[in-house]
Amino acid sequence: MTDIDAAVYDLKAVNPNVKAMVDTRIVLEIIDNINLQGQIAATAMNNLRGLLAEK
Repeated sequence: MTDIDAAVYDLKAVNPNVKAMVDTRIVLEIIDNINLQGQIAATAMNNLRGLLAEK
């Protein structure tokens, strides 16, 4: 019975309308983006550290 159910009912949670997203960046662009995100995080941490030091 379960074999018949599996063959008849496809219950996968798949959206047929979703388009596949492909990352078209080259390796150097990815590395640059990682560096930029690191700089943003470092700036945020320094700002937070400064706010905590003021208390």
